[in-house]
Amino acid sequence: MKYQLFAASVFAATCCFSGRAIAADFSGIYVFGDSLSDTGNLFNVTEALLGTGSPPPPYFEGRITNGPNWIDFLAEELELNPTPITEVFPGQLTQGINFAFAGATSGSDNTLFVGLPGLAQQAQTFLSLLPPTGTDPNALYIVWTGANDYLPTNSLSFTPYTTPDFPIASITNIISGLSALGAQNFLVPNLPDLGKVPSAVLSGNSTALSALTTEHNLRLSNTLALLDQTLPNSTFYSLDTNTLFNEAIAGSLGFTNVYNSLSQSCRSNRLSKPQRVFILGFRPSHLRRPSANCYPCR
Repeated sequence: MKYQLFAASVFAATCCFSGRAIAADFSGIYVFGDSLSDTGNLFNVTEALLGTGSPPPPYFEGRITNGPNWIDFLAEELELNPTPITEVFPGQLTQGINFAFAGATSGSDNTLFVGLPGLAQQAQTFLSLLPPTGTDPNALYIVWTGANDYLPTNSLSFTPYTTPDFPIASITNIISGLSALGAQNFLVPNLPDLGKVPSAVLSGNSTALSALTTEHNLRLSNTLALLDQTLPNSTFYSLDTNTLFNEAIAGSLGFTNVYNSLSQSCRSNRLSKPQRVFILGFRPSHLRRPSANCYPCR
């Protein structure tokens, strides 16, 4: 088994992905995650149920940001087009499926709407769609979760965790389950510093959330190292979003405003040219750098 760092070669899809080609050729992309990876699932469900998709324009095409998100860039670089699960129909041939839903936690809860899936339901949906031959061993399986497990929420049905025990166990179980079914290539990003998002700073939870992020990332690193030893047919790609996020906070990626987020009232006339890292307190923004045909990490 191999344990590799995607660092500048994958998450740099949101910065400059041209620096280094990915060695592997994947046949598809399967995504399990939250709003950071959602490419339209929340929008499609809310549009079907309520008549109006959320988030509405000027958010970008159902993404929870003001432009393409990192999954869009990664898929483009890999010349693949994973289909949001809410757009998949029976018998459809796909280049992978994106199961990620905004608000998803690592378990069965969703902090936005009761009934929307967490990662547990995403994995169950994936299993329900499996052909008799099992998983595609040549596809890339992305598991990115944890932020909604720790961040404060208005949800009445979910209480944020104060330790990484459950989120790390959930990640381990999902990866182990996929591996048992034949999956071999895993991309597992760590968390950015949750204590540095504006909502955490303004609420006074910054120190606690930063410590929790550090503990989560350490436990995740140790878990991936252990899985690296116990799943010999698998290749793990780690992705240090924490370091990339800190570079954005430091201003080295072209952002001029770090801690003041785009507010609800001003976002419509600023989303087109944001120089801010965040939208509405905790959602990463999208910024195209004028000096190159690439996008800063978020």
